[in-house]
Amino acid sequence: MRTFSDQDLTRILTRLVDCRQLVTVRQSDAAPLNYVTSGGWPYDECDVLEADIVATLRDRTEIGFEDESQLREWLSAAGIDGLDDRQFSHALAHLHHIGRLQSPRPTHWEGKGPRPTWLVEAVPHRG
Repeated sequence: MRTFSDQDLTRILTRLVDCRQLVTVRQSDAAPLNYVTSGGWPYDECDVLEADIVATLRDRTEIGFEDESQLREWLSAAGIDGLDDRQFSHALAHLHHIGRLQSPRPTHWEGKGPRPTWLVEAVPHRG
């Protein structure tokens, strides 16, 4: 039987929440945090990439990225290279769909330069 340290278990659970394989649930502010499965899809390379993207954005000091090429540079700097274009696009679309990535709507963006995209941390659901 394999054992994990508390730090390893926390990292694994965080990555599973980051790609929404798990969802955190809390009955009340004083209740412990619980985890429930959410997707029902097999854990695959796209989930790994999604968790890598979230971890990379979490480690950056910038508020968000300006375009996909900038994100790819950040991933490369984090040691995540050789990304498949289709899988990368799918991972970004899924992260947007589950609300982990957000950006202003094109019709509402009035800023200078490209529209930024930023990380939104997962919030525990009320059980």
